[in-house]
This record gives sequence, structure tokens and C-alpha cells, in this order.
Amino acid sequence: MIGIQKSPIQHHFSESISGASTIRCFNQEVRFSTKCLRVIDDYSRVTFHNTATMEWLCVRINFLFNLVFFLLLVALVHLPRSSINPREIELEDLHIQYHPALPTVLRGITCTFPARKKIGVVGRTRSGKSTLIQALFRVVEPTKGWILIDGLDISKIGLYDLRSKLGIIPQDPTLFQGTMRTNLDPLEQHADHEIWEVLIKCQLADNVRQDKRLLDTRVAEDGENWSVGQRQLVCLARALLQKRSILVLDEATTSIDTETDNVMQKTIREETSRCTVITIAHRIPTDNTKIIHVLVELDCMTLPHFSPISDPFLIISLTKRAYYCFCRNWRP
Repeated sequence: MIGIQKSPIQHHFSESISGASTIRCFNQEVRFSTKCLRVIDDYSRVTFHNTATMEWLCVRINFLFNLVFFLLLVALVHLPRSSINPREIELEDLHIQYHPALPTVLRGITCTFPARKKIGVVGRTRSGKSTLIQALFRVVEPTKGWILIDGLDISKIGLYDLRSKLGIIPQDPTLFQGTMRTNLDPLEQHADHEIWEVLIKCQLADNVRQDKRLLDTRVAEDGENWSVGQRQLVCLARALLQKRSILVLDEATTSIDTETDNVMQKTIREETSRCTVITIAHRIPTDNTKIIHVLVELDCMTLPHFSPISDPFLIISLTKRAYYCFCRNWRP
């Protein structure tokens, strides 16, 4: 409509300019001036209504957008914490193969990791324990089967959405060159008092206070100016600060001393009561309320199914394999 009403203005103005001498000769200036104002009014009327309509639409679209956004915020705030945090993990006929030319590492794993429990995964070297964790983080994709977190197939969601709900304390503690603050909170999402809280829980606060720079204490590349035990405690503090619903310990206490191991076990026991904790256990006294015996499935590759066992010691009577002998000879 705007384009249609603009054409008469241009056409009439062009004619008036080219015929100006004739218009003056016949004294028709008033008539042409009146017609020019009329076509301009027609154009202005359409333009005004079009602009008013767009403004009317924009105001209501913005209102609807803000209303929907407000309702979503209200819904998220009032949802129970348990409804937005993943906890239970289910593995269904899980097969993992690193390359088509290589043998299958995991064959037909089917089990459930109960919510808010501490699960111990045991097995010999190269039995597939770490592969199980890599599959959970989607470092490797299943060739068959699937992994569900609270009923949601993790292959159907983005990596960021998945990994933002998972925490891990690796076997080799990883620190980055910078400060203690940037190592614990690289995205600057937490206040200083929250960082100090996790440092106190991990018994690192006194070490940090020895440097007058406090949270800006220098951390060398790979954390070389900190001991292995301290680096592992920093990784634990980082995981606690993130407050993830699922925490994975990949043989996190393998290379640390007994005292640091006790600190980590005590902190994990006290601070992860609302989390599902999966531990690749290398010591019998690792604090786990349930033990999943993957020796049968991951070492021998014979049975098609295994599941959690409520009593950790019941597993000793169910198998006569290496794990049974190991537990039988162990003394606390």
C-alpha cells in the first residue's frame, strides 16, 4: 500500500515540474498545488496506519514474550530441586568399541546406578572401568545400547547440557597456570565466600592463607608448585564448588598418601549426600554404599547382565573370582 500511494506523488511532481510554464500561463497553480497536497495526504494516511499497526503488534509481542519468560522463571524457581537435577543412571545393553577394527571393550552392560548412592566400580586393569566413565561423558559413543539419566537418553542432548550436570575428579589432578581462584572457578560464577567454604572443607584454607595474595595465590603450570595431594584436593574443591548432581571419581586417590586419602573420603562422605557418586575403586575401604561387580562382565565377557547388589558383602558369596579372593585376604 505504501508503494502504491508513493507513485502518484512522484508522478504528479514530475509532471508539475515539466509543465510549470504551461500551468502559470493558464493560472492553474492552485489546482495543481491542491492535488499535490491530496496525494501527499493519501500517502501519509497509509504510512501512519502502517506504522501504528506495527507499533501495536510490537508492544503485544514484547508483552507476550515477557509474560512467557516470567512464567518460565516462576516455574523453574518453584520446581523441586530433585526434579531438575539428574541422579539415577541406567545402562541398557551397552556396547563400546573404540574402532571397528578393534575388539569390543564393553559387551551388553545392563545395570542401574541408584539415585543418591555411592557406587563402586571394580575390575582389573584394562577391564573397561574407565571406558564406562568415558561413555557416561560421551567421550566415546556406544556402538549399541544407550545410557539414560533420569530416563533421558544422553545421546539425544547436547554435550554442554550433559557435562554441565556431571563432575569428575580425575586420577591425575589437573591444574592450570594462573591463580587459585581461576583454577577453582574459571568462569567466575561464584563469590569469594563460596570458594573459601570449599577450601575449608578440603583443608586447603590454611595453605592458601600462607600466601598474602590469598585467592590470587600463584599456581604454576600443571600445578608444579603444589604437591600431588594438594592438587588432588584442589580438584575435589573444584568439584564441590560446581555442585554437580553426579560426581565421578576416576581412581582419584591412587597416587596420594593415606592422610590425604582420608581427607578426601571424609569430605566426599559428608558433602555428597545428595549426589550420585560413581567411584572407580582401587582400594577395598573406599567409601561406597553399593558395589557393582564388573569383574564378571568386564573381565570375563561371558554374562549378559549384571545389576547393583544391595549388600556390598553379598557379592563375596556370589563369586569365587579374583575379587572374592582379594576381599577374603583383606584386613582393615
